[in-house]
Parts: sequence; structure tokens; C-alpha cells
Amino acid sequence: RNEKGYGSTNLFRVLKFLRMLKLLRAIKLLNKLSKLRQKEGFEHVSHIIGLLSASFLLIFMAHVLGCFFTMLLDPEEPIDWLRHYRPELAESENWVRYVAALYWAIITLTTTGYGDIIPVTQFERLFGIFVAIIGALVFSYCLGTISVLVSQFSTADTRFQERLRFVFEYLQFREISADLRRRIRSHYSLSFRQSPLLFEESETLKDLNEQLRAELLLEIGSGATMPIFDGLDAGCIGDIVSRLKRSRFAPGQTIYSKGDYGTDMYIIISGCVRLNHTASCRSRLSSMRRGSQQSC
Repeated sequence: RNEKGYGSTNLFRVLKFLRMLKLLRAIKLLNKLSKLRQKEGFEHVSHIIGLLSASFLLIFMAHVLGCFFTMLLDPEEPIDWLRHYRPELAESENWVRYVAALYWAIITLTTTGYGDIIPVTQFERLFGIFVAIIGALVFSYCLGTISVLVSQFSTADTRFQERLRFVFEYLQFREISADLRRRIRSHYSLSFRQSPLLFEESETLKDLNEQLRAELLLEIGSGATMPIFDGLDAGCIGDIVSRLKRSRFAPGQTIYSKGDYGTDMYIIISGCVRLNHTASCRSRLSSMRRGSQQSC
């Protein structure tokens, strides 16, 4: 083999390698995406940005390693990974060889390893060891990131399902009838899913300092417009609303019966309640909707 040509080939590889290092500047995009996730106004798309960051890291590393893999091809060598895979690709265009190298890099990074493309020279084996180590780290990081994002995608719904599962196990323990279990499950589905209890609102308010808590209650109260709150300032209304417990009742369900001891006061948010007045008041039927006030 011509030593001069061999030295020129190695020098050309080193120059290409140094040029390839410029690609590492693309990692700055990950920092920008990370800052974007924490930026105010992007909370609703933070999970999507996180998935894009993990996907970008995986694809970018596959691209860089694939480019390095093509740099190991030496036309003066009788055999290399590309000739071993498909000899006719050795004389193909650069993009064809790049696709083959990118395919190998992605399969290796994701620990799939089909085994159709394998390193055959000493340098290729050493590079394969390096890629396997890098792949384990990168793929584990990406997989862990995606797993955390998926688990946080609907935290409130997860808490609701855990609560529902706990209640269902309790009802099974007490051997409650199927009909009552169904109605209790329906109650939780209608009430607890949209209840402040699901978000631990009282604990959140306790964690805030006095100024922030007052501002938060002020905004909560400004959205509550009911005749019963007339004359109260928004901060007071917010404090009252934060203490209320949301309840829903199925059609035909009795809320109070004559003779029951009154312990609760209900504010109708939506729907209609039918009142059956007894002889002690007026023997008639009437209804109440949002904003109605009624006493007997």
C-alpha cells in the first residue's frame, strides 16, 4: 500500500473529524428548549417541548455517529462494514451511504441491534464499543425523560384514578352491592374529578405567603357572581369559594327530605332542583335554578 497516499487519507479524515466537531454546537438548541419550557406562557406545551428535546437529542446523536461511521470507510481497505453489508453500496452516492450509517446508528443507540450491519475492522469495532456506551447513556436519558413527561402529562387524572381505585377496593372489602357501587362510582366521576380537593387547593393556599394568597383569592372571587355574594368584596368571596365543596346529584336523587337535620347549604351552579312543599308551607311544586333563593 502506498504510504504517501495512506498518510494523505488519514490527514483528510482528521480534517473531516475537526469539521464535524462544529456540529456539537447544535447542542445549544437543547438549552434553548429547556429555557423555553420554563418560560411563562409555555406551561401548556412544556410536555411537547420536552418530547421534542428528547427526540432531537436522539436523532442528533444518531446523525453525528452515523457521519463518523462513514468516515471509517477506507477505499484502500479490502473490507469494511459497508462492503460486508452490501458490496454494491461502496460505489454509491454519499447520501446512500449516509442513510445506511444513520440506520446503523439509530438501531445501535436504541439498543435494537438487528445485526445486519456490523463493524468488521479493528477501528470499526473500537468505534462500535464507543457507540454502544454512548448509546446506553443517551437512550437511557431520553427514555427516562419521556417516561417522566408521560407520567406528568395528566397528573390530576392520575390522582383521580388512584382515588377511584382506592374507593373501589374499599367497597369490595365491605361487600357493597353492585348497584350502590355503581352509584358511588358515578358520584366520584361527577364530583371529585372537578373538585378543588383533587388539586389540594387548601394546601396550596397555605404554602403561599399572605400577599400572594390574597391576590389569588381576589382573582378567584372576581369570577364568582351570585346574588348571595352581593355586598362582599372579591377577596372575601374568593375565600368562601375556596372553602366550598363541589357536589353533583344524579337526576331524581333526593338531597333533603322532611325532618332531616340541616347541616349544609347548597349553591346551585347549574341544573335545576325541584322543591316539594309540604303542608307546613304550601302544598305545591316549584323549582330552583342558578341564582335562586328559597326558604320554607
